Amino acid sequence: MSEQVYVLPSELTIYEVEETYRELRSLVNESDNVVLDGANVVEIDSAGFQLLIWFLRCSHQPISIHAVRQPSEEMSKLFEFVCDSGHRERNQYV
Repeated sequence: MSEQVYVLPSELTIYEVEETYRELRSLVNESDNVVLDGANVVEIDSAGFQLLIWFLRCSHQPISIHAVRQPSEEMSKLFEFVCDSGHRERNQYV
């Protein structure tokens, strides 16, 4: 089956996730091989991140920045923050 590439919008925030969710859900229902292209993302909030987590779980991919083709700097920073936060030593005074 051929690969379906979905180009994420430049803003993946609470204001855009509903439309993006509908489009992604349709693609996931039609194809087993959907890939996200994150090169254009310049803003992402927690709603956008939740959408990415949903997509990765539905497509049975590991929750990792490596699951996104060409992640933007903003996406890379968010994944680094979220995925690395459990591995850092916590300062007892923070």
